[in-house]
Amino acid sequence: TIAVAVHVMRSGGGVGSIYNPTDGQIMGAINYLNQVFSGTFPGMTAPVEGGGVVDLEVQFALAQRTPACGATNGIDRVDASSLPNYVANGVNAAGSSGCPDLTLKNFARWNPADYYNVWVVNKIDGADGTSGQFIAGYAYFPGSPSTLDGTVMLATQMITGQKTLPHEVGHAL
Repeated sequence: TIAVAVHVMRSGGGVGSIYNPTDGQIMGAINYLNQVFSGTFPGMTAPVEGGGVVDLEVQFALAQRTPACGATNGIDRVDASSLPNYVANGVNAAGSSGCPDLTLKNFARWNPADYYNVWVVNKIDGADGTSGQFIAGYAYFPGSPSTLDGTVMLATQMITGQKTLPHEVGHAL
């Protein structure tokens, strides 16, 4: 079981607004992640002809303790409005008009030796996932520096049934 810290990088809206998902939405996304990795999500089919759905025996749980040993639900809501270009353009993945990826992660990261960090952002490369083409999320492969480790994903994708979180965690693993 891997402890997860979800950093909701707020840009001004209250909990439940488009860029600030509720605790229930986040918990639903983590539950969905676990169902995908255990092969128990209803309607899952064999990924390859003749194959079957497999329990990967990896589970994720929202952290119960902060790095300072305080109680938590694993959801860290951070006012990111002071980060350069974040409110208007979100975080940079392939573009350069938003906040640099490392700047965002340095602003809110729990020790990657103890937690798997997920940053929930308003936009990636200026797009929020509500229309047109967009990057739903990204993660780095194993062996990347610990400063880059974790998943960045759009707030609009942090809900049950959206495949972004399981997909990106798959890259990270």
